[in-house]
Amino acid sequence: MSATHMVSEPLDDFSRLFRTVPVRQQPAGQIQAEGSTPDDSRALLSLLLASSLEGIYGINAAGCCTFMNAAGAALLGYEASELVGQPLSKLIHHRPADASGFWPARDQTTAVPPEKMAGPLSEDTFWRKNGTPVPVAYSVSPLTANGKPAGAVVRFSDLTESRCQQAERQRLLDELQVAHDGLQALRSCKERYRSLFESMDQAFCVIEMRFDPAGAPIDYWFVEMNAMFEQQTGIAGVQRKTARMLFPEHDNFWANACGRVVLTGKPVRFDHEVKSVNRWFEVYASPFGSPGSLKVAVLFRDITSRRQSDTALRQLATELAEADRCKTEFMATLAHELRHPLAPIRSGLGLLRLGGSSPEGKEKVLDMMDRQVSQMTHLIDDLMDVARINGGQVKLRKQRVALKSIVSCAIETSLPLMEAGRHALIVQMPDACVEIEADPARMTQVVVNLLNNAAKYTPVGGRIEITAHQEGNEAVLWVSDNGVGMAEASLATMFELYQQVEQNLNGAQGGLGIGLALVRRLVELHGGTVEGVSDGLGQGSTFTVRLPLASNALKALSDELPMPQPSLPDQAPARALRILVVDDHADAATTLAALLEIQGHTTQVAHDGQQALKTAGKFKPDVVFLDIDMPGMNGYETAQALRKMEGLTQTVLVALTGWNGSKEKARSQTAGFDHHLAKPAALTTLNALVSTIAASLK
Repeated sequence: MSATHMVSEPLDDFSRLFRTVPVRQQPAGQIQAEGSTPDDSRALLSLLLASSLEGIYGINAAGCCTFMNAAGAALLGYEASELVGQPLSKLIHHRPADASGFWPARDQTTAVPPEKMAGPLSEDTFWRKNGTPVPVAYSVSPLTANGKPAGAVVRFSDLTESRCQQAERQRLLDELQVAHDGLQALRSCKERYRSLFESMDQAFCVIEMRFDPAGAPIDYWFVEMNAMFEQQTGIAGVQRKTARMLFPEHDNFWANACGRVVLTGKPVRFDHEVKSVNRWFEVYASPFGSPGSLKVAVLFRDITSRRQSDTALRQLATELAEADRCKTEFMATLAHELRHPLAPIRSGLGLLRLGGSSPEGKEKVLDMMDRQVSQMTHLIDDLMDVARINGGQVKLRKQRVALKSIVSCAIETSLPLMEAGRHALIVQMPDACVEIEADPARMTQVVVNLLNNAAKYTPVGGRIEITAHQEGNEAVLWVSDNGVGMAEASLATMFELYQQVEQNLNGAQGGLGIGLALVRRLVELHGGTVEGVSDGLGQGSTFTVRLPLASNALKALSDELPMPQPSLPDQAPARALRILVVDDHADAATTLAALLEIQGHTTQVAHDGQQALKTAGKFKPDVVFLDIDMPGMNGYETAQALRKMEGLTQTVLVALTGWNGSKEKARSQTAGFDHHLAKPAALTTLNALVSTIAASLK
């Protein structure tokens, strides 16, 4: 059996704690060392309390201090004697929020069973004698007597330094976390930067400037660049190299521009051509890095195509303005060229109206008027031919033809104009026959235009020379004159449409600027070339046409343009015809009807489609000359209506129009016309057609 006894001797602070504390009876060896006395044990306990660096105190069941070791008293700022016997909850312990004391009202030791001799380590705040708090960690070892709480031994230590260390550790941990987060953010930012850096569709590089001792920019290093840098510049492997290393002949523009960015800290934007790679770039350069950094971020893109487009647009605008100027001049010149033949025609009409001229004089006036009408017709034909050629509507009917015959026909056509200018014409033809594969009508037109051009720009009494010969596999035609010549600036554009050599006061007749353009286009259609030269103004001009000689194989092509009509002698009609002339131009209709009546035919005149239908129903014409361009019911519609009228199914319909292209001819045929004539139709052509129709109606 075990027995409990009370310690009664008040030996010291520690022994007083146990004065009323029950102690279980233990074997002698477990209470004290063998051979030791109780005094020895007490001395040992006192030594332990005095040498402990932690505070240790005891309390009884009433919460009053029974002892306090030196370390505890020093920590709290008391003398041990000031605490012994005093309720410690009032002296050193703070009160909780409800103001209740910890000892003994909330003595946690009362809840500790006797077999659990030490409570858990807790933290709290004790109050020093001077009123300052001190954080502590403590543990409670309860004491019981007869199963009831008898007090406790409390061990405590100062947490101030520990908490400072903990706070420092936490601060370091926080800083480490911030640094870690910053590193992660930096890594993420770097990844985003690199992703953006490489995915840009613009070239980007970072350069580091180099300055001379005077502070002037002289060169720069390439620090880094994206993939588009190589694509847009065509240069690879430039990292850690300088511009001077890569381009020894490189100008200093880039270094100066980027140097200003470093020196001023302000970005710049500019366009610049890099001649070493033959490209234009749009550039944005800005400071890169911290203040004082020599680095510059350069963002640029290739704008070579845009610059070329801008240049092309400016060139196009210039050309359009020039074309508009030429058009204006052309319209003014056209008006002049049409008035030019009209003036003598009007004068001739005045002479005929007065009737004072002799028969020979009248014949001369009529010849003059016919010549002027022919000139106007030739002018209009040239305009129509240029439009057809530009529209790709011309196909040539080639055949083997002697160059001499073409020259002879052209001279015959142009001779009246040269005779009027009293020009001396020198002709040199080869003895051997030089043959070419050509459309005779079109090549005659080429030579006529060259001769007419020489006659227009050669003063009265001048000389015109035409020569033909063979050179190798080519036939060469040479037309020269001693006329006004051309300035060097005019040589490059002489064959352009509507371009004219500047007129002077030496009698040049001017023109529309289409004759030489037509010559070049027709010659090129024949596979040849034409060139013109002049030693300058007043030195005359020379034009050389080169054409391939005729080959053994010749393939004929269809011709959508009419051949020049040969001059046919007047033919008397096989019999008199009833002819209806329909034209909204009253003078044209009346004049044509009068010419036909002189030939012995009976005529009627109408000036629109409806009137033509009424007249035809009563007149029953054999032939109808019908204008196409009439207001209201046009010629095509009128022809279709005439074909449906009773008694007119065999009537011959002849279209008279200023439109003489292949499309117009095809449309006339579809509408029911039998023939298609271009205005103004020559009298010989009209007589021949009427005679043919009369013969077919016998």
